[in-house]
Amino acid sequence: MKKKYPNMSASSHDEDTALPQKKKRRNLFDLLYNMGNTKEITEDDRKAPRNFAFFFKLTGRNLGRIFYANLLFLLANFPIILIALFFAKTFHSPGVTPPSPLFLPLAGAREFGAVSPDMMTLWGVFGNSATIYFPTVASWIVLGVGILLLLFTFGPVSIGVSYVLRNVVRGEPIFFWKDFWYALKKNLRQGILVGIIDLFLSFMLVYDLLFCFRNLSDFFSGMMFWATVFMILIYFVMRFYIYLLTLTFDLKIWQIFKNALIFAFLGFKRNILAFIGTILLIVLNFAVLVVYMPIGIVLPLVITVGLCMFISIYAAWPKIKEIMIDPYESEEEPDEL
Repeated sequence: MKKKYPNMSASSHDEDTALPQKKKRRNLFDLLYNMGNTKEITEDDRKAPRNFAFFFKLTGRNLGRIFYANLLFLLANFPIILIALFFAKTFHSPGVTPPSPLFLPLAGAREFGAVSPDMMTLWGVFGNSATIYFPTVASWIVLGVGILLLLFTFGPVSIGVSYVLRNVVRGEPIFFWKDFWYALKKNLRQGILVGIIDLFLSFMLVYDLLFCFRNLSDFFSGMMFWATVFMILIYFVMRFYIYLLTLTFDLKIWQIFKNALIFAFLGFKRNILAFIGTILLIVLNFAVLVVYMPIGIVLPLVITVGLCMFISIYAAWPKIKEIMIDPYESEEEPDEL
């Protein structure tokens, strides 16, 4: 199995040790994350089994790194902001329209003198106008630019953040900003292609789910709906592995998705726990949003996205290492005399 990082511990700071050290500019992430980069990692943490109990210990020790991973993922995927502006109707044009289909009949009855207490009561309920917003040319341009740019940022950024979080799971030293750019640049072209395919498949599966749900009428449509639900669950788990396989091994696109599908079943126990944990985290975030909206909106910007990615990588990486790395490394070791 050809690996992109031959000794599986190489990273940007390993390559720099062979080059003359130059005075480098300080950037925002270096300044904010200096303490985290120099944090000592014990040998016990490196060798500890990545089981359910150790997950909470590792998460607690790396909340800061997960926070920065969350922040970096959202900032680097800035086109999401443009798409959000469209759905927030920022550039829409306002208009006034009756919200109820009873408005026109009641208005006609009033016009021709059919006035009664009952009719006026109905008019008070259904005769009000509401302000609605219509997309403008500027709105469609903002949405189109946002989607186009997201196609080029989503995959590489996901790979860069996954590389950092993978090193956290492995117990390797982290040079956050440098490691992120190292993995992003090394996998840029393939990352863009994988990201485009990922976004397309995710969109089509959600679209099919909504279409089948709105057209539930007979046994066949019900079967199609539940088949779509099953495919969404499988692909949800496949995404645990897609970006890890992309950044770790020198594979073709079809091999990445084929192996991700295989791992979705091979790592069933770990995958089901990661799936449950991710869903619980999303439900909790939604519950906070309902109870107190300001905090519910802030949580995805602070921790929710990064923690979901960390859960998936914690579940997926040990299985990838067990199946695709350990057997080959043991074969390469020379026999002792």
